[in-house]
Amino acid sequence: MPQTDVPVTDMVVQIHHVGDRHHWLTSARLPGSSDVVVYDSLLRLSDEGHPILTPKLKEQLENIYGQQLSVRFAAMTQQSNSTDCGLYAIAVATDLCNGGDLRDRKFTEISAVLRRHLLKCMSSGMLTPFP
Repeated sequence: MPQTDVPVTDMVVQIHHVGDRHHWLTSARLPGSSDVVVYDSLLRLSDEGHPILTPKLKEQLENIYGQQLSVRFAAMTQQSNSTDCGLYAIAVATDLCNGGDLRDRKFTEISAVLRRHLLKCMSSGMLTPFP
């Protein structure tokens, strides 16, 4: 896959499918920053307690943001099941694109609320920040 050259002055938000885990997550590079932030609602940790950057995700990040990556994993609400990762990935991407500051953001852990909101967004044709 060819690398995309996006100026550091632009915000980039991407939802990723990490096929080896059948999992969805979001990455972002905010304007003026060279750091890539990964938002993962089903974060896996190493034995030492550090987030795991899988080879598949690393390859995707390098293709989007370039080879010289500074990746950090953001603290975020963790899903309570194995099926809501796509919902959380969409919620994070929507908040970022709407100018949200996710540093202290807690999404509701009630997936039915998130799903209702997504359905409302899809019906109205406008993605608005999630509860």
